[in-house]
Amino acid sequence: MGQTLLMQACREGHAELVAFLLESCPLAYAQALDVFGRNAAMIARDSGHPALLALLQQAGVELQPENPALQWYLQNRGDVSMASRTQDWQALASILAQDHFMNLRDAEGRTLIFHAVMNADLQAVRFLCGCLDSPFVGWKDAYGNSVFRYTTRIANVETGAAICQELRAVRRRTRWQRKQRPWRREDAAEMIWSEPDWRRRERAKGARHEP
Repeated sequence: MGQTLLMQACREGHAELVAFLLESCPLAYAQALDVFGRNAAMIARDSGHPALLALLQQAGVELQPENPALQWYLQNRGDVSMASRTQDWQALASILAQDHFMNLRDAEGRTLIFHAVMNADLQAVRFLCGCLDSPFVGWKDAYGNSVFRYTTRIANVETGAAICQELRAVRRRTRWQRKQRPWRREDAAEMIWSEPDWRRRERAKGARHEP
């Protein structure tokens, strides 16, 4: 899972070990992310250790660190979204190689793959799903929506179906991650892309008016 000793100490609530590691190790070590895009501060918060969270924040470990990979994508999406050559994505690949920025969530709980799907950016989705550090598709954002849910809001039916196929493929390939996150039966429905009801009704209505 790419977890450090500091992350494990934060999960278990070992205050003395956390204090020792923060004093002995460089800040970059304390700010490291695991494969789910979580740093030690996030793990301390999620594990119910507010005292450790305060200690980490005092040392400079933020609960909402910047995501340079997401910043790059949002700034350059218009230039690379239609690209088909691997080298067009090399800059983003170099950023992703620095840490687990792939699954670092923003203030709304969305990762890179969320933004690519919401922009109906099939090329970006294919690039991200093909990376060695695969996107985790089990998150839900601050509004309770999964990345699969956003595929149903894509206007182009073929693009939405193709993106969902990529997401399903990466989910099958990263089954081991499910063991680290709760699996809910209702998630299964979100793995299958289907045309939204409102779009299906409009298409049927248009067909009735054809000569």
